[in-house]
Amino acid sequence: MTRKNFRIFVVLGRSGSGKGTQVEMLQKKVKGLRHIETGALLRELSREKNSLGKRVKDTLNQGELVPYSFVAYLWTKELLKVFSQGNRWSGIVFEGSPRKLIEAKMMDQAIRFIFDTEPIAVYIEVSRKEVVRRLLKRVVCEKCSNPIPYRLLENNITKCPVCGGRVTRRPDDTPKAIRERMEFFKRNVMPSIRHYRKDNRLISINGDQPAEKVSHELWGKLKKNRFI
Repeated sequence: MTRKNFRIFVVLGRSGSGKGTQVEMLQKKVKGLRHIETGALLRELSREKNSLGKRVKDTLNQGELVPYSFVAYLWTKELLKVFSQGNRWSGIVFEGSPRKLIEAKMMDQAIRFIFDTEPIAVYIEVSRKEVVRRLLKRVVCEKCSNPIPYRLLENNITKCPVCGGRVTRRPDDTPKAIRERMEFFKRNVMPSIRHYRKDNRLISINGDQPAEKVSHELWGKLKKNRFI
């Protein structure tokens, strides 16, 4: 499938960097951009009443990672759905993948084979201090497990904007767990970022700014580099 102006983006950053918020803002500017979020795919699967659903749910509740090969299977299915829907979509934006260099290379191969293009990576850089501040305030929905964007926390939100369920702190958002997540990012995700940088397919954004300024900087750099 070769289509003019069909763009594929991967949004990367530490937990709490505001990836979901920037994806939402980008979708408002680029109409028809299909959002593929690894976390949402896994949460949907975890609600299934079978042994696999239970295993995924237990893995997520314990703050552990589902194997990258299984995650790649999930997003490959979504790529094929987009392909089968023809001109319905103008592009794709990934959130939550890739998490490892091997997954990034698998994604490159799959996207080249299906869409005859390569993904552009967006790295939202946020300081460790700011990440800790955001994550210690983060809440999720008890009912649907939807994470609440940090920009909404200032409104003292008590109900999930998706399903209306009660929101609560994530049990794994402890200082120790946050430090472990940051170490995981440094050890596993940063090699993917260096991979995209080496191929001149990386845009770095200052994520310590307010969300609107992050979006403005991202849009400007996408246009400057002719990725939009």
